[in-house]
Amino acid sequence: MNSTFEKGLKLILADNTSGSRQLVLKLNELFKSYYLNSEEIKNVIPEIRKKFSQFSSIENYLNLLEMHLAENSKLSKDFFDNFEINSNNLYKQIYEKASVYFSNLNTVITLSNSETILNILKLLKDDNPRLKVIVCESRPQCEGKLLAQQLVESHIEVEIGRASWRERV
Repeated sequence: MNSTFEKGLKLILADNTSGSRQLVLKLNELFKSYYLNSEEIKNVIPEIRKKFSQFSSIENYLNLLEMHLAENSKLSKDFFDNFEINSNNLYKQIYEKASVYFSNLNTVITLSNSETILNILKLLKDDNPRLKVIVCESRPQCEGKLLAQQLVESHIEVEIGRASWRERV
């Protein structure tokens, strides 16, 4: 196995703070970089399945990947590019359907670390420049802080919710 590919895969398999969508996107990016090594990718699918058996989005992604391999025998870069495009479209579709419920809100509360929530909040910020997000830390590894950092990088006002804050509510 290519040592760079193996290192990248080990990092993803050891990731305990990313949400399922983030993990899928990381896998897609890694596989896209090594799409010419179809056999190598095919061989690691069982290990990924075992490690992330509780994540339906990863299972769905691996099923798509296997179907593509069965139909084409080799991977194409287009498969990975199309997956990224479809992921971005999914966020827009979710936002369009859900925005009627929160588009008039100036403050939103969330927790943990989620690629989907991050992208929905970015779209909300585009429609509401006054948006403020309260992110609860989320134990045990305070993944909420990771989401908060990404929101700040996207120029969204953030407050970290702490135990003392929750006691005031």
